[in-house]
Amino acid sequence: EITFHSWARAYEVAKEGIFDGTAVWLKKPEREELFYYSEPVVEEIHVFFHLKNDPFDWKKIDDLKGIRIGGLTKFSYGEAFDAAVEAGKIKVERVRTDEQNFRKLLKKRIRIYPQELNVGQDVLQKKFTPEEQGQIAHHSKFLMKKFSHLLLSKEVEKNKALIQLFDKGLKRLRETGRYEQYFTDFEQGEYRK
Repeated sequence: EITFHSWARAYEVAKEGIFDGTAVWLKKPEREELFYYSEPVVEEIHVFFHLKNDPFDWKKIDDLKGIRIGGLTKFSYGEAFDAAVEAGKIKVERVRTDEQNFRKLLKKRIRIYPQELNVGQDVLQKKFTPEEQGQIAHHSKFLMKKFSHLLLSKEVEKNKALIQLFDKGLKRLRETGRYEQYFTDFEQGEYRK
């Protein structure tokens, strides 16, 4: 059974063992104490979305100082980014959903919004008009490129065995070519049928 929650809520209910797990997440040391990690499920490429009429450029995290940045509650944008936030070098205005961040971007309440490229494009296509979509671009330099994993709570006794079964099934999907086919279908909109 799959249910959908905000990132923060999904993490908490999985951490407490109310749900078996949550997907998909980057590796972080504090999560490894609480969860069993699957093998990599998907490679994520995070970019900065911005308005087309407000060209934005950056080369390193320090270039983000003084820029109004949107973000998701309890969401990690990689070690370097998170460390800069913790050190007070950059500030992030966090909300619960991608849609809220893109609406803030359109209203110029934030200047950039970091998000995984495919996720951001999917949200824009589903929740915004073609005119609104046409106002938003993303920077060609990626913020991070990492693999994400299924997390199964260590609070649930069966999860140690379940993560092994999941990994076995994931390996089989890759070997048969079905893994790649799922992503092709997703990109073509077949998953909605």
